[in-house]
Amino acid sequence: MVNTNTWQTSLSLQSFNLEVPVDDHERIEKVQEYVANYINADWIESLTATSERSRRLSPPAFRYQLTELARKAGKRIVLPEGDETAYR
Repeated sequence: MVNTNTWQTSLSLQSFNLEVPVDDHERIEKVQEYVANYINADWIESLTATSERSRRLSPPAFRYQLTELARKAGKRIVLPEGDETAYR
């Protein structure tokens, strides 16, 4: 129990330091065990089972893919920024 009202308690919690020092192995292990007890592996698996994972591309790879798609479709890409020539 705390000796403050709900408002004061919530304000105090906002300034609560949640960091665990990297060299405090005992606390790290306790936090890991605590969190692991509340993770529902089936629920996490259900989140990823039906979702499609999109491939991440670097900016140059994205630009290449975009220009290739435009080239195959016979389209022109016009970007509002930059002074590059239009890709065909």
